[in-house]
Amino acid sequence: HYEEVHVPLELSHFNIKKYVRNYTMPNEASTGAAEPAFDCITDVWFDEMEGYQAMIDALAGVAGQAIKHSSQVFLDLSETFYVPVEEGESEIA
Repeated sequence: HYEEVHVPLELSHFNIKKYVRNYTMPNEASTGAAEPAFDCITDVWFDEMEGYQAMIDALAGVAGQAIKHSSQVFLDLSETFYVPVEEGESEIA
């Protein structure tokens, strides 16, 4: 459902520049640390913050109902959250 229905639905509704899924992997270096409560982090890139805000506004309204309905197939929406970030890249010599 995710790849065949949900992703194309999101890409058709929003001006997304890049859409990347990061799947968690076992990490032996985290001895004693709790496993995360999620198995994937999705990066959604926009050219500007206005694109992100437009997505958030749409998801809160009638237009976002189809996407929310699709999300309920594979997500616990009560545990889903968005974290806007500003990228900072370090120069590597």
